[in-house]
Amino acid sequence: MNEYLSNQAITLNQTQGTLNLSDGYSCEACNNKGLVYFVRGDEVVARLCSCREKRRAIRAINELYKGGERLTINTFEIKFSWQQSIKNKALSFLSENSDKWFFIGGQSGCGKTHICTGIAYELIERTKSVVYMRWVDRLWEIKQSIKMGSYTDEISKYKNCDVLYIDDLFKCGTGDGVSATDLKIAFEIINHRYADRTKITVISSEYTLGELSKIDEACASRIKQRAGVYTLSIERDLNKNLRRYTT
Repeated sequence: MNEYLSNQAITLNQTQGTLNLSDGYSCEACNNKGLVYFVRGDEVVARLCSCREKRRAIRAINELYKGGERLTINTFEIKFSWQQSIKNKALSFLSENSDKWFFIGGQSGCGKTHICTGIAYELIERTKSVVYMRWVDRLWEIKQSIKMGSYTDEISKYKNCDVLYIDDLFKCGTGDGVSATDLKIAFEIINHRYADRTKITVISSEYTLGELSKIDEACASRIKQRAGVYTLSIERDLNKNLRRYTT
């Protein structure tokens, strides 16, 4: 191998990039450039770093929290005993390292999104392919894809990724309630992932599992079976709405 080209590739790989400044993820392989350089024949060429997919997932989650604290398991602050139970359940879920699902539903403002986002970050660190699905936004995109004739491609992103994180399942942006189309799309995604034992799904919802059962028994029963002990339903209690304590 040409020593000059080899040294050139080494120098390029050692050069520090700045991608970590925008997403908070630091990659030793590419030094935050997104590219890894190597010698091929008589030239130095580059390939995309494997951190690309991790960064894509992180940025999708971070979009909602610009300027705020990164929502990790470590930053899930414990002020009340019931919060400790939520954190313990999340840590147990991550320690099991299996194909289980994680579900938390119920009281608004109790930290559901924070704990699920923390789980998602940890799974990204473990090189899992994570797709973030904020239900009210992505549902609209899926419905638009039906009109555009690209439904199969659009919904496959959520059916086939290693880890799917559904934030606020069945939350409706219009206030019109859950429609038959909403239920059809939800069932297609959940049933596909339920049948594939290699897929992990993390779900938050303002509905408890019991309330989800009244909306759609088929979806709720599949979530219950796959999540098992990692099912949390936080009872309605305004004292558990942590947003009330922020200033």
